[in-house]
Amino acid sequence: MELMSVKSHFSIKYDGPALTTHQMDVRELAPALIALSDLLEEANKAAFPDSAPVRVNVQGNFKGGSFGVDLIAVQSIQQQIVTMLTGPEATAAANLSGILAGVGLIGGGIGGGLIAVIRWLRGRKPSSIRFDGDKTVFEIRLEERDETLEADLVAGRLYQSRVVRQALAKVVKPLEREGIDSFTSGADGV
Repeated sequence: MELMSVKSHFSIKYDGPALTTHQMDVRELAPALIALSDLLEEANKAAFPDSAPVRVNVQGNFKGGSFGVDLIAVQSIQQQIVTMLTGPEATAAANLSGILAGVGLIGGGIGGGLIAVIRWLRGRKPSSIRFDGDKTVFEIRLEERDETLEADLVAGRLYQSRVVRQALAKVVKPLEREGIDSFTSGADGV
Protein backbone atom coordinates (compact mmCIF):
# COMPACT_ATOMS: atom_id res chain seq x y z
CA MET A 1 0.00 0.00 0.00
CA GLU A 2 1.13 3.53 -0.75
CA LEU A 3 2.11 5.64 2.25
CA MET A 4 0.50 9.02 2.74
CA SER A 5 1.34 11.55 5.40
CA VAL A 6 -0.45 14.11 7.49
CA LYS A 7 1.41 17.38 8.06
CA SER A 8 1.01 20.20 10.51
CA HIS A 9 2.97 23.43 10.05
CA PHE A 10 4.10 25.43 13.07
CA SER A 11 6.85 27.85 14.00
CA ILE A 12 9.06 28.45 16.99
CA LYS A 13 10.95 31.61 17.87
CA TYR A 14 13.62 32.50 20.37
CA ASP A 15 13.83 36.22 21.12
CA GLY A 16 15.90 38.65 23.12
CA PRO A 17 18.70 41.21 22.87
CA ALA A 18 21.29 38.53 22.02
CA LEU A 19 19.40 37.78 18.79
CA THR A 20 19.07 41.31 17.34
CA THR A 21 21.39 40.32 14.47
CA HIS A 22 19.02 37.45 13.59
CA GLN A 23 21.80 34.93 14.24
CA MET A 24 21.92 32.08 16.74
CA ASP A 25 24.77 29.76 17.65
CA VAL A 26 24.20 26.40 15.98
CA ARG A 27 25.46 24.72 19.19
CA GLU A 28 22.40 26.15 20.99
CA LEU A 29 19.86 25.76 18.19
CA ALA A 30 20.70 22.24 16.95
CA PRO A 31 20.25 20.50 20.33
CA ALA A 32 17.00 22.43 20.87
CA LEU A 33 15.64 21.34 17.46
CA ILE A 34 16.66 17.72 18.06
CA ALA A 35 14.98 17.91 21.48
CA LEU A 36 11.83 19.29 19.80
CA SER A 37 11.79 16.29 17.47
CA ASP A 38 12.32 13.96 20.46
CA LEU A 39 9.58 15.80 22.36
CA LEU A 40 7.01 15.25 19.60
CA GLU A 41 8.02 11.61 19.12
CA GLU A 42 7.70 10.90 22.85
CA ALA A 43 4.50 12.96 23.15
CA ASN A 44 2.99 10.92 20.34
CA LYS A 45 3.91 7.68 22.12
CA ALA A 46 2.53 8.93 25.45
CA ALA A 47 -0.72 10.37 24.11
CA PHE A 48 -1.50 8.02 21.21
CA PRO A 49 0.54 4.82 21.68
CA ASP A 50 -1.01 3.03 18.70
CA SER A 51 -0.48 5.80 16.14
CA ALA A 52 2.25 6.11 13.53
CA PRO A 53 5.53 7.80 14.52
CA VAL A 54 5.92 11.57 14.16
CA ARG A 55 8.95 13.29 12.69
CA VAL A 56 9.81 16.98 12.44
CA ASN A 57 11.18 18.65 9.30
CA VAL A 58 12.63 22.15 9.08
CA GLN A 59 10.93 24.37 6.50
CA GLY A 60 13.69 26.20 4.60
CA ASN A 61 12.25 29.69 4.87
CA PHE A 62 14.06 31.74 7.51
CA LYS A 63 12.42 35.10 8.15
CA GLY A 64 13.74 38.36 9.55
CA GLY A 65 13.06 39.25 13.16
CA SER A 66 14.58 37.57 16.18
CA PHE A 67 15.37 33.98 15.27
CA GLY A 68 12.44 31.92 14.10
CA VAL A 69 12.25 28.48 12.54
CA ASP A 70 9.35 27.11 10.51
CA LEU A 71 8.76 23.41 11.08
CA ILE A 72 6.52 20.65 9.78
CA ALA A 73 5.38 17.74 11.93
CA VAL A 74 4.79 14.73 9.69
CA GLN A 75 2.97 11.51 10.48
CA SER A 76 2.82 8.76 7.86
CA ILE A 77 -0.36 6.76 7.44
CA GLN A 78 -1.31 3.93 5.13
CA GLN A 79 -3.68 4.94 2.35
CA GLN A 80 -6.97 3.06 2.60
CA ILE A 81 -10.21 3.24 0.64
CA VAL A 82 -12.31 5.02 3.25
CA THR A 83 -13.84 8.44 3.52
CA MET A 84 -11.62 11.31 4.60
CA LEU A 85 -13.90 12.23 7.52
CA THR A 86 -13.96 8.85 9.22
CA GLY A 87 -10.76 7.25 8.02
CA PRO A 88 -7.21 7.07 9.34
CA GLU A 89 -6.32 10.37 7.67
CA ALA A 90 -8.81 12.23 9.88
CA THR A 91 -7.65 10.37 13.00
CA ALA A 92 -3.96 11.00 12.24
CA ALA A 93 -4.61 14.69 11.56
CA ALA A 94 -6.56 15.03 14.81
CA ASN A 95 -3.83 13.15 16.73
CA LEU A 96 -1.06 15.31 15.26
CA SER A 97 -2.93 18.52 16.07
CA GLY A 98 -3.73 17.11 19.51
CA ILE A 99 -0.04 16.46 20.19
CA LEU A 100 1.02 19.98 19.12
CA ALA A 101 -1.80 21.56 21.18
CA GLY A 102 -1.17 19.18 24.10
CA VAL A 103 2.46 20.27 24.25
CA GLY A 104 1.39 23.90 23.85
CA LEU A 105 3.16 24.55 20.54
CA ILE A 106 -0.09 25.60 18.86
CA GLY A 107 -3.36 26.83 20.33
CA GLY A 108 -6.41 24.72 20.76
CA GLY A 109 -5.97 22.84 23.99
CA ILE A 110 -7.77 23.54 27.27
CA GLY A 111 -5.41 25.46 29.55
CA GLY A 112 -2.63 25.97 26.98
CA GLY A 113 -1.02 22.53 26.99
CA LEU A 114 1.97 21.10 28.81
CA ILE A 115 4.00 24.32 28.54
CA ALA A 116 1.25 26.24 30.36
CA VAL A 117 0.96 23.51 33.01
CA ILE A 118 4.69 23.64 33.73
CA ARG A 119 4.61 27.45 33.85
CA TRP A 120 1.66 27.35 36.26
CA LEU A 121 3.40 24.83 38.51
CA ARG A 122 6.54 27.05 38.75
CA GLY A 123 8.62 24.12 40.01
CA ARG A 124 5.95 22.91 42.43
CA LYS A 125 4.73 19.33 42.32
CA PRO A 126 0.98 18.78 41.91
CA SER A 127 -0.79 17.38 44.98
CA SER A 128 -3.13 15.49 42.68
CA ILE A 129 -3.84 14.93 39.00
CA ARG A 130 -7.36 13.85 38.04
CA PHE A 131 -8.60 12.85 34.61
CA ASP A 132 -12.16 14.11 34.23
CA GLY A 133 -13.73 13.36 30.84
CA ASP A 134 -11.75 15.24 28.17
CA LYS A 135 -9.72 17.30 30.65
CA THR A 136 -7.06 16.92 33.29
CA VAL A 137 -7.32 18.74 36.62
CA PHE A 138 -4.06 19.60 38.37
CA GLU A 139 -4.30 20.59 42.03
CA ILE A 140 -1.77 22.12 44.39
CA ARG A 141 -2.64 22.21 48.08
CA LEU A 142 -1.27 25.25 49.85
CA GLU A 143 -1.62 26.25 53.48
CA GLU A 144 -3.82 29.23 52.74
CA ARG A 145 -5.81 27.79 49.79
CA ASP A 146 -5.84 25.18 47.04
CA GLU A 147 -5.07 26.05 43.44
CA THR A 148 -6.37 24.13 40.44
CA LEU A 149 -5.67 24.23 36.73
CA GLU A 150 -7.64 22.51 34.01
CA ALA A 151 -5.76 21.30 30.94
CA ASP A 152 -6.72 18.99 28.13
CA LEU A 153 -6.40 15.23 28.41
CA VAL A 154 -3.28 15.09 26.22
CA ALA A 155 -1.44 17.67 28.38
CA GLY A 156 -2.17 15.51 31.43
CA ARG A 157 -0.79 12.40 29.76
CA LEU A 158 2.29 14.31 28.61
CA TYR A 159 2.94 15.73 32.07
CA GLN A 160 3.08 12.19 33.43
CA SER A 161 5.92 11.30 31.04
CA ARG A 162 9.30 12.23 32.48
CA VAL A 163 10.89 11.73 29.03
CA VAL A 164 8.50 14.29 27.51
CA ARG A 165 9.21 16.83 30.28
CA GLN A 166 12.98 16.34 29.87
CA ALA A 167 12.76 16.86 26.10
CA LEU A 168 10.74 20.05 26.63
CA ALA A 169 13.41 21.33 29.05
CA LYS A 170 16.01 20.87 26.28
CA VAL A 171 13.82 22.77 23.78
CA VAL A 172 13.78 25.83 26.06
CA LYS A 173 17.41 25.46 27.21
CA PRO A 174 18.55 28.39 25.00
CA LEU A 175 16.60 30.63 27.41
CA GLU A 176 19.34 30.00 29.97
CA ARG A 177 21.74 32.03 27.83
CA GLU A 178 22.14 35.71 28.66
CA GLY A 179 20.12 37.80 26.21
CA ILE A 180 17.67 35.10 25.08
CA ASP A 181 14.56 35.74 27.11
CA SER A 182 11.56 34.27 25.32
CA PHE A 183 10.39 31.23 23.42
CA THR A 184 7.16 31.37 21.42
CA SER A 185 5.45 29.02 19.04
CA GLY A 186 2.32 28.90 16.93
CA ALA A 187 0.59 27.44 13.93
CA ASP A 188 0.63 30.58 11.79
CA GLY A 189 4.18 31.76 12.41
CA VAL A 190 5.25 33.63 15.50
